[in-house]
Amino acid sequence: MTTRLTPSTAWEDVLGTQILANEQRRAVILAWVLGGLALLASVYGLLHALGGQFLPAFGWMLPLMGLGCVFESITGSYLAYCLRRGFRPGRPHYYANALLELALPTATVWIAAEAIDPAFAINGPGSYFYFLFIILSALRLDVRLCLFTGAASALAHVLAGAAYWNELEAVSGVSAFVFRSTFLTRVLVFVMGGVVAGFVASRLRKSFAEGLKSVQDRERVITLFGQHVSPSVVDELLAAKRDNASQLRPVCVLVLDIRNFTGFAEKRTPEEAVALLNSLWGFMVRAVNDHHGFVNKFLGDGFLAVFGAPVSEGNDCRNALAAARQILRELDERVAAGGLPPTQVGLALHAGEAIAGNVGSEERKEYTVIGDVVNVAFRLEALNKEFGTRALISEPVRHLAGLGQVDAVAPIRIRGRDEPVLVYPLPGEVS
Repeated sequence: MTTRLTPSTAWEDVLGTQILANEQRRAVILAWVLGGLALLASVYGLLHALGGQFLPAFGWMLPLMGLGCVFESITGSYLAYCLRRGFRPGRPHYYANALLELALPTATVWIAAEAIDPAFAINGPGSYFYFLFIILSALRLDVRLCLFTGAASALAHVLAGAAYWNELEAVSGVSAFVFRSTFLTRVLVFVMGGVVAGFVASRLRKSFAEGLKSVQDRERVITLFGQHVSPSVVDELLAAKRDNASQLRPVCVLVLDIRNFTGFAEKRTPEEAVALLNSLWGFMVRAVNDHHGFVNKFLGDGFLAVFGAPVSEGNDCRNALAAARQILRELDERVAAGGLPPTQVGLALHAGEAIAGNVGSEERKEYTVIGDVVNVAFRLEALNKEFGTRALISEPVRHLAGLGQVDAVAPIRIRGRDEPVLVYPLPGEVS
C-alpha cells in the first residue's frame, strides 16, 4: 500500500519524505553490513576448509547472510524509486519489513542451535544481530516501530530459549536462579534497546520537525511579504511568532511613481525599460528595507511601501521620511554620475490607521494594507504634478515625525473626505 504525495507546504509531508530517505539509507547500510559479514564468513569458512575442517551449518549461514544482503539491496532500491516518484509506503510496509529483517537473526539462531549447540546459538554471536536491527530502527524516526523491533527481538529470543530450555539449563554450570535471571536480563535488554532506540528516534524526529517548521515559517513569511522583504522584518516576525491575522493598526504609507516612464518605454526596447526599472528598484527598495519598511506592491512604474506593519519600530513616520530622503538623494547622485538617465519621480507620505492582513484565495495569499490612508497617499502623490514638487507629506506625518513648523502648500480637499488635508513639501527638498 502506498500513498501518493501531493504538492504541499505542510511540514509533515516534508518530514515524511525525510523519514523515507532515512529508511532508504538504513537499508543501504544494512545491505553493506550483511554483505561484509557474508564476505568475512566466506573467507573464514574457506580457510577452515583448506585446513580440512568443515564448519557445522556453514552451508546455511552463508546463504542466509547473502539473502539478507540481497533483501536489503532490493528494499533500498525500492525506497529510492519511491523517493524519485513521490510515493510513500504505508505503515504496514515498515512493520512487515521489520519482521522480515528479524527473521535473519532468528533463523541463524535456530540453525546454529540444531547444527552446533543450543547454548552457543542462543547466548553467542547469532543473538547479537538483533541489536543491529534495534539500533538502526532509530533511523525510522518512529517510536512505535522501535518498540516493536525491540519487543519482537525479545519474543524471538524467548521462543528460542523455551524450545531449548532443558539443554540450556543442563550446560549452564550455574544455579537455576542465576541462569533464569541472566536469561531474563538478556530479554529485558532487548526490550530496553527498543525503548532507547525509540527515545533517540523521538528526539531526532522532534529536531527534524523543529528545523523544518522553522524553515517553512521563514519561507511562508517571505512568500507573504514578497521577494523584497527586509530580512530583519522576517526575523522579527519569526521571533514574535505572529500569525499575521488581520488587524487595524497605525501605519505610514509611502507611494512612489516614476514620471513619464510610459513615454520612455515607448522609445526603448523592452529589455532597456526593464533594466531601468530594475536599476531604480534596486536602491529604492534597499532604502525602504534599511528603514524598517517593506515594499508591499509594485505598480508598474511605481510602488507602495508600508512602515509599521507587520511590525513597527515605534517611529514609523520618521523611518518613512528617512527612506524617502535616501531614495531622492541616491537618485540625484546616480543621475549626476551618469549611471541613470535623467529620471524624475513623485512620492507622497501619509499616516493613519489601516487594516493589515492576508488577502487572497486558498491558493495564494498576499499581505497587504487596506484603508483610507492608502487612498489618500495615492491622491497626494498625484498632487506633485499640480504643485511642481516631487515629494509631499501630510499633516499626520509632519506631526508624528516631529518636524515642527513647516509651511503648508495648501489645505487640499480630497474626494471622499469631508475635512481638508494639510499638505507639506518634504522639508529640504526642491522640485
